[in-house]
Amino acid sequence: MITSLVGGWIGAAILLATPQQVIVELIPWLLLLATVLFAFGKKLGNFVSKNIRLGVVPILMILLVIGFYGGYFGAGMGIMLALLSVLGFTDLNKMNALKTLATGLMNVSAVIVFVLNGAIFWRPALIMAVCAIAGGYLGADLARKVDQKYVLWLVLLTGVTLTVYFFCKKNGG
Repeated sequence: MITSLVGGWIGAAILLATPQQVIVELIPWLLLLATVLFAFGKKLGNFVSKNIRLGVVPILMILLVIGFYGGYFGAGMGIMLALLSVLGFTDLNKMNALKTLATGLMNVSAVIVFVLNGAIFWRPALIMAVCAIAGGYLGADLARKVDQKYVLWLVLLTGVTLTVYFFCKKNGG
């Protein structure tokens, strides 16, 4: 929880200092990274668990980086599912629960940074918050009822679609 709060705070602070054009250039690459890690996370996780012993400090550092990523680029938090699979998690529903908790904490940190810097447009933010909360509850309920392989394929399809879209948009397509 602490790594999510601290990482989210640092990520949001750096986001505010990053020029908009840099962010526009990074979006498709960040989405591609998240999608590839999610697609191959289980295989990478098996490799890591068989060949590399991660102690507490490296795991905390990975979680801090995830927190940073969430504070900087919250839209791509599917990367956390990928990294959790690399760390040896296999149950997608439990991974989603951890991701939701950590993402909430990252978002709390990021919102505090944004509020302190006057960087929030309140009306659209409140509409998005209500929709995100409703979608979170409905999505979690649906995910528990659907076979995990279909959830996996939906996450991958969404990641690939968004990645292609943002690469095309970036290149004027």
